Amino acid sequence: MTDGREKYIWFSQSGEEQLFDLTVDPTERVNLADDPARADRVALWRERLVRELEGREEGYVMEGRLVAGRAPRSCLSRIL
Repeated sequence: MTDGREKYIWFSQSGEEQLFDLTVDPTERVNLADDPARADRVALWRERLVRELEGREEGYVMEGRLVAGRAPRSCLSRIL
């Protein structure tokens, strides 16, 4: 997910998160997700992703939290 200034990535199989500040790092070389000073930004992006994925049949969200390790689906059973 991105707003053009920051980019957040969540890997659905491992649960790894990445956060990039595109204004100073446009080539995405420095992952800021583990930087304690950026914890609030990671949490904000994580919540945005939860809202985006909640209710989808893939099951990536349970009880308001991201769930890693779900089997990816190449074809969904319903149109969203």
